[in-house]
Amino acid sequence: MAFTEVLKSIVDYGATPVLLAVIIGLVIWFVKKINQLGANIPDEQRRWNERQEQRLDKQDERIDKMLDEIKDIKVNTVHVHGHIEEEDNRKCNLLVNTQLNCLLEKSKANRVSCFMYHNGGYTVTGRSFQKMSMLYEAVDGKTSSVMGAYQNIPRTMFPILMQKLSEQGYYDIDDIESIKEDAKTSYQAFKYRGAKSVYVGAIKDSQHNMLGFVLVEYVADKCEDKEALKELIKKKINRISAAFEVGSDAVRAKREEIKND
Repeated sequence: MAFTEVLKSIVDYGATPVLLAVIIGLVIWFVKKINQLGANIPDEQRRWNERQEQRLDKQDERIDKMLDEIKDIKVNTVHVHGHIEEEDNRKCNLLVNTQLNCLLEKSKANRVSCFMYHNGGYTVTGRSFQKMSMLYEAVDGKTSSVMGAYQNIPRTMFPILMQKLSEQGYYDIDDIESIKEDAKTSYQAFKYRGAKSVYVGAIKDSQHNMLGFVLVEYVADKCEDKEALKELIKKKINRISAAFEVGSDAVRAKREEIKND
């Protein structure tokens, strides 16, 4: 491998895997040189050298595989935050925030927020930790923001809420005192941030997969027309869902383009 190629490999894959590959290559070259001069080496020594060469060849194969994996990781991640993806995210964020602010104003609620589902790691058995985060929030002048306190929340903390959204796509809580006994965790979370009534609508994609949900909270005021609110939530959720799907399709298309280059 030429010096310029070594430098390029270090830039592309990092110094550690390249250094390992070079060291193993040198050892293999040294062993092969010994074997070439081994006409007078005893059979037992020659067999030992052959075994060592085979072992080093296998190590060399493993290093090649590791370098390929590093290259794949780089290809799949280097453009995740590129300008195309950033522009898609900016447009998506603008649309979602616009819809939430509109929902806040028309519903006369005090806080409107959007939670999105995501993976938070895996157990030793490979099962995904199902988490969610509040990614968007709109509040009026009488209500404080709580978004910072609701990041990487396990979905298992709110089993009743998750069940209701899965079964019927919405969860209406006209008075949070009504869930004090049956949904204690949800009650405590809403009570802590001052909510008196809460209306939740599930966000689903075109394949009916759950992406997250929208929360409309009344802290200082009351809902004046519940049925009108539910229709408004449904309308806004459809637009938010479409925004997320368009953005994810653009990202996937870009990644495929990079892989094919």
